[in-house]
Amino acid sequence: MAGIRCRNFQVGPCSSAAAGNGLLAHAGQCWSLDFVSGAFNDGRRFRVLVIVHDFSRGCLALVADTSLSGLRVTRELSAIKARRDRPRTVVSENGKELSGMVMLR
Repeated sequence: MAGIRCRNFQVGPCSSAAAGNGLLAHAGQCWSLDFVSGAFNDGRRFRVLVIVHDFSRGCLALVADTSLSGLRVTRELSAIKARRDRPRTVVSENGKELSGMVMLR
């Protein structure tokens, strides 16, 4: 697409602490969260929240917006949880969206 620069990213397996031996045993065990950012030709920035199901490597959600707050991340996770079983572990980096008071509730 013109004007959007994309980076390839790879989701690694859950940590050995989360998955025992590093291998996932069943489908509902682990999800991964990450943010990808980019810019339009006019200089406006955007971010994409990526939620991946580690067992199947399927994408549970791609949420794109110019601003993604902790409240928005929580709302998206709740929507996924309403459709699927809750995972035993969610792996993420310590971004500002994932370390606020909204996520601790």
